[in-house]
Amino acid sequence: MKFGITTGGVARFGDARYEKAHTYGFSAVDFAMMNTDTPIYQCTEEELCTMMQKERALAEQSDVSFYQVHGPWCWPPVDDTEESRARKMEHCKRSMRAAAWLGAKCWVIHPLMPFGVEDLECGKEKETWQINLDFFRALLPTAHELGVTICLENMPFLKFSISTPEDILRMIREIDDDHFQMCLDTGHVGVFPQLSLADEIQRVGDVLCALHIHDNDARRDLHLLPTFGKLRWEGFATALREVNFKGVFSFESTPPRTLPEDVYVRLLQIQSEIGQYLLTL
Repeated sequence: MKFGITTGGVARFGDARYEKAHTYGFSAVDFAMMNTDTPIYQCTEEELCTMMQKERALAEQSDVSFYQVHGPWCWPPVDDTEESRARKMEHCKRSMRAAAWLGAKCWVIHPLMPFGVEDLECGKEKETWQINLDFFRALLPTAHELGVTICLENMPFLKFSISTPEDILRMIREIDDDHFQMCLDTGHVGVFPQLSLADEIQRVGDVLCALHIHDNDARRDLHLLPTFGKLRWEGFATALREVNFKGVFSFESTPPRTLPEDVYVRLLQIQSEIGQYLLTL
């Protein structure tokens, strides 16, 4: 199984970022497009195409591919008006076009949160559900056109109505489209005390397209290196094999950027070694 890392994990290496990724054990990259204030969302379509083609060529020189892309996300969520959702739709389509130019097949996105992350508290779960259905159904023609799969990600919010893998699975079943699948985030599973990673992989295995792998203290979304927190990893890799997962073992955890480069590099190598260890469990 290939190991992947986010672009943020190797950004400090400049033009050598993909060469370094490959050197330290990663042959795939999760390209981060969360921040809509970056040039990716401000430039012209022609400029974006050129930018992504150069990025892809740079990665291919080091035998690194873009398996997945993370679409737009901001905190706190801004999905509460038709205008904001229309703006997000345009950002999503642009990000998906960038993913296609990079050669990425999986495009990861969070559910919309029109009433914040505690819609269960205010009784707005039905409205949240319908807004998400309408939004992703409207986005699917772009996914089909580009050959990109939308991967809806589970969330770490205990009072949000589309958080657990089971919630995501129900949305996927209702939309019922091969271009609408799932990204399972291990850290987001970990904040729900009643859930186990292996069981959730088994639950969503037939729609599982992408992974975000990281750890936490079982309460907060900390993005720690796996095994540095409290998640139970026993059976995780076995479950991936049992559901015949064909994607990338993609880490969404990186060493602190404040570390000196030599220490940072050692932690990247250790992260890859941790991945090899997890695959034995």
